[in-house]
Amino acid sequence: MREQVRFAVLGPVRAWRGTVEVDLGPPQQRAVLLLAEGSQVRVGELVDAVWGTEPVASATGSIRTYVHRLRHRLDPSVIRSMGDGYVVRVSPEELDVAAFRDLVAQAEQSRRAGDAKDTARLLRDALGLWRGTAPAGIRGEYAQVQRERLGALRLSALEARQAAELDLGAHTDVATEPGQLGDTHLSAGRPELARVEWTAAPHILERLDHADCLRAKLRELPVPDGRRVSPFA
Repeated sequence: MREQVRFAVLGPVRAWRGTVEVDLGPPQQRAVLLLAEGSQVRVGELVDAVWGTEPVASATGSIRTYVHRLRHRLDPSVIRSMGDGYVVRVSPEELDVAAFRDLVAQAEQSRRAGDAKDTARLLRDALGLWRGTAPAGIRGEYAQVQRERLGALRLSALEARQAAELDLGAHTDVATEPGQLGDTHLSAGRPELARVEWTAAPHILERLDHADCLRAKLRELPVPDGRRVSPFA
């Protein structure tokens, strides 16, 4: 039985073997782990993810070198060859974004059952997994797409948590949150949320136009199965 390997992508890309953090190497090498959600990824897709439209001549060889190094540092069984690519085998408890989605799904069940208290608790736990912008420290178009997609899911979860807390009567707590998620924390679809924020924090009005534009953009981002962004995907 292999030692447990855990991954974090909701912030800086990190990994641990047991309780010891693993040095994942340069950003291009760490970028390979952004695809660690259980699906097969072809070598060509990894090249595109790391170098975009202008890969270096040695890109394919570099990807194979990155995978070899990561296997050695993590565990050979974590990254497996499959066809002309690789698959990263992790369970939900070993990947923070999987745990985030699981908690959000549980929150949706509680919301449907009319349990606002449990909904808010689960969403607080989900949002507590974040350690900054995701994925931090990695450049490139693919990383930026993932950054926007994950940021949109985070914003939606925050809005759902705020809505649940409003249902519990926590107007002051919602209104005085210190700019969580920067400009994107302004809520959509729940006018009472906006009214509370405007009353308690007049300075937010100065940022309203920018936040509305950004929120509209986030809500148009597709998720992998083609649906629109929702906190309860």
